[in-house]
Amino acid sequence: MSLRVLILEDRPDDALLVAEHLRRAGLAIAWERVDTEAAFAAKLESGLDLILADYSLPQFTAPRALDMLKERDLDIPFIVVSGTVGEDAAVEVMRGGARDYVFKGNLSRLRPVIEREVRAAAERKAARAAQDEYLRRLSSIFDTALDAVITMDANGVITDWNPMAEAIFGWPKSEAVGRLVADSIIPPRYREAHRLGLARFLETGQGPVLNQRVELEGIHRDGHEFPIELSIGAAPSAHGFVFSAFARDISQRRHAEEAVRRLAATVAASTDAIISADLNGHIISWNAGAERMYGFPAADTIGRKLSVIVPEERAAELKAALDRVHKGEHIEQLETVRRRKDGRLVEVSISFAPLTDEHGTVIATTGISRDMSTAKQAALELRASEKRYRRIVETAFEGVWIIDSKNETTFVNRRMADMLGYTPEEMHGKPVLAFMDPDAQAAFVANRDRRQQEYQAEHEFRFRRKDGSELWVLLEASPDRDEAGNYVGSLAMVTDVTERRRAQKALEYQALHDALTGLPNRVQLADRLGHALESARAAHEQVAVLILDLDHFKEVNETFGHQAGDRLLEQVGPRLRSEIRPEDIVARLGGDEFAVLLAKTDATAATLT
Repeated sequence: MSLRVLILEDRPDDALLVAEHLRRAGLAIAWERVDTEAAFAAKLESGLDLILADYSLPQFTAPRALDMLKERDLDIPFIVVSGTVGEDAAVEVMRGGARDYVFKGNLSRLRPVIEREVRAAAERKAARAAQDEYLRRLSSIFDTALDAVITMDANGVITDWNPMAEAIFGWPKSEAVGRLVADSIIPPRYREAHRLGLARFLETGQGPVLNQRVELEGIHRDGHEFPIELSIGAAPSAHGFVFSAFARDISQRRHAEEAVRRLAATVAASTDAIISADLNGHIISWNAGAERMYGFPAADTIGRKLSVIVPEERAAELKAALDRVHKGEHIEQLETVRRRKDGRLVEVSISFAPLTDEHGTVIATTGISRDMSTAKQAALELRASEKRYRRIVETAFEGVWIIDSKNETTFVNRRMADMLGYTPEEMHGKPVLAFMDPDAQAAFVANRDRRQQEYQAEHEFRFRRKDGSELWVLLEASPDRDEAGNYVGSLAMVTDVTERRRAQKALEYQALHDALTGLPNRVQLADRLGHALESARAAHEQVAVLILDLDHFKEVNETFGHQAGDRLLEQVGPRLRSEIRPEDIVARLGGDEFAVLLAKTDATAATLT
């Protein structure tokens, strides 16, 4: 490929001499000669690779030509090829930007000088292109970051503000840039601490919150405060320091964490034994209620078989129950016995429920056990004495509800009223339908004939509390008849299972998702892969599994700390999901390892993905 060369020379013979010398030296060139400023200017935007210039022309000079290159910000190798000039002139032209000075009487130096400068220019061009690409990528990351990214100078003035910062704090970039950070996103009560912290850092180079992830309150443009997760870094610059802040609105996470804490507290504080086991019967969770009921600490049971608490003569009963649950059945109440650590038997009532993935495939079993010894003794006393019956009913853990033939309430015990948020007096005389939503009312009316004719085994039912919230119960009802056999009402025994249902939902979620990122975990990935393979075989299609890890993740943890690593891992899922189809999934396998399951694809499409 020929070099495009512009020769600034007023003597055509000298220009031809230089061109011929370069050709004889083995250089392929395409050249033109100019000798005026106007002609030189006209050629500058024509994609030149090299300029060879005489120092002084009648109407133009090499220093002026160099000034024109600077004015246009052009990086074209400029070599002075001239006769003898003074030392001061040679120094001036080199300082002005000329790459070298070659005397016309010593053209043997010209080729190596040209090769060196053309190569250097190409390297500078490549470096600029790489820098431009790097800046473009940084800008793209800045603009698409899931966190608010804010930069601030040493005076506390905002210098940059990305789109997520606009969304989180409500200030458009055009208004935010130039404002004080303290007046824009920091609540008034924290502003003095911010000012003092900034001054301390500028004086000592130390700051208590730098390079750490902290949670505090931020303020929106409209004045409302909300929780944010914030990390701040400082970097030296030509004007002191530049501070970069990464902020995330954690309102939803706080709500979710609070919900999980409530559910976890419910499971932990429940007097019932709540136990989960995988499909092979190995225990995977064991709450404090189970520790109290059976005497085994959780550490002694996790990973062991359920048979550790099942008497040998009840093994077949347990197997039959688990087989039903593995088929997707719910077993509301199974009255049986279990063995404590000390060998004593305890009478229990167990509700079994399957834990399923999003496809409805059973992946584990949850059992909620209640010690029935006290309840059975209470039942004996209930039958023995009406007086004792009334006392027990009033203090029973279960709710008692009696209605007449018109479905109006004639009696509820304190426990039943408390479940619904009323007093017994408020409920007396009201229709039972008043405590149900429309769907529950329809189910109650549809079941009228059966309810009046026969005993209703324990089943789940939904009521509506006084405050509007749902109350899920296990309800067992029996018809009441007069001496002539006519239906005069019903008596129901009611157990609140609302928290039990919430605990079961929490366990189902925890069994299928990664705690840090919320992505599907290995268990869910394996299940989804099995379904995808079955569907692919039936449709003669293919699936693909991509295993990914994060390059240089170790350096992120070692340089910025594990909190920064966690924040990076949390962003991987949304970024990967944005690049795949809705029917595909992203899962975290552990550490910095992720997997992507692509359905209905082939090797070529998977590679392109």
